[in-house]
Amino acid sequence: MDAYQRSSEPTPFVLPNIAAGIINLWSGSIANIPGGWFLCDGNNGTPDLTDRFVVAAGTSYLRGIQSGGLSHYHEFSGSSHQHDLDMPPTNEVQAGTQVRRLTDPSVDPGDTDPTDHSPEWYSIAYIMKD
Repeated sequence: MDAYQRSSEPTPFVLPNIAAGIINLWSGSIANIPGGWFLCDGNNGTPDLTDRFVVAAGTSYLRGIQSGGLSHYHEFSGSSHQHDLDMPPTNEVQAGTQVRRLTDPSVDPGDTDPTDHSPEWYSIAYIMKD
């Protein structure tokens, strides 16, 4: 039987000629990673892919570079402030010109709390062939 054909019998996680360095997804228990494979946690010559997603290497992202973090902040250097709006009176009959000033003291400049912009995700392990 060809190694890639479906079978009703369980087969071990062994395919011929898998090159060392191949990274694969593993949905099983970390304690049951097959022999010859290592969890990509920065040990045993593997990259640390714990709590990370993978981006294809190229001209924008060089191979082996890590970036980002679990959260980030947006700094705002302004302070609390108000907005004034000069308005002519309405529904009044008066001689001369009048201007009324409206002040909105409730303008919130924001905050610097961390924000999560992650898409929906599913946690799974990366393993690398030894």
